[in-house]
Amino acid sequence: MTKSKANIPSHLWAAFGSLLCQLQPRTFKIIMPNKELFWKTSSAFNDIKTCDMPCIKNLASIAVSVIGQSSSWKTVEVERMGIILSGINITQWQLLLDLNPEALEGLSPSTIKCLNKEQIK
Repeated sequence: MTKSKANIPSHLWAAFGSLLCQLQPRTFKIIMPNKELFWKTSSAFNDIKTCDMPCIKNLASIAVSVIGQSSSWKTVEVERMGIILSGINITQWQLLLDLNPEALEGLSPSTIKCLNKEQIK
């Protein structure tokens, strides 16, 4: 897939919902090349209500790929990511805890429910 074939209007991304889980981070970065577009379409993430960890981990990997390391995330970003935050790997989780713990104020109850044992320690 090339960037020229990736001109999907931002308002259509939310319609993809959990289908976004099937995209590989590399592909996602090609069709959604910047964090502004990522945030404009983040409403699709709010439709994910279950702890489908393969899906959530894939979306978390995509989030890190597109918006950057968790050490720079703020409360509003954590809140907008919703449940997919529970899918970040332990290294990203530790960066968030160590360098920006106040961002965790943005955790939703559904995100907390999906955290794994290593993240809760």
